Amino acid sequence: MIYRRFGTQKVVWLVCLLITVIGCQVVLPGAATPEPTATLELPATTTPEPTDTLAPSETPTVQCPVGTPESPPMVDPVTSPTDLLVQEVIVNANPKALQMIVTCESGTFSADRGADGAFHVMVTLLPNTTHNLVVSGVWTRNESPPGSGCFYGGASSAHRDKNYNPLVIVQGKP
Repeated sequence: MIYRRFGTQKVVWLVCLLITVIGCQVVLPGAATPEPTATLELPATTTPEPTDTLAPSETPTVQCPVGTPESPPMVDPVTSPTDLLVQEVIVNANPKALQMIVTCESGTFSADRGADGAFHVMVTLLPNTTHNLVVSGVWTRNESPPGSGCFYGGASSAHRDKNYNPLVIVQGKP
């Protein structure tokens, strides 16, 4: 084979050279050059006139990093079933929590932090009803970094107690 005699690299260069020569038009001295058959005319370009007024620039949007969600409220286990029409729901939450809200079939109930640091929410129960509790915490909103327009905090909720049991109170015999 040819590449054994001359080497692979030389054969590759030779092939490239042949492709280049075949692909190009060779014009010999004294040979007639063909006349162009069509003339391409480009339209005249205009330069825009400068103006004294500038277009209003858009206000850049702040890209706030995604905040870490607040940890859900830690709810003590509830007593169920019960024959009482009121039950105290005790909730512990981080120090930024401002208020706890309990929502269930009998209504919405709230409490501020007590002297012991926990939230004691008194929930009125409907007779002979299963109450499915949702405990929501309201946290302070902080701007971080100050002046950035990025606010963090807000709310978080729980459907289970601190032992991962459902927050359900059965009052009487539903």
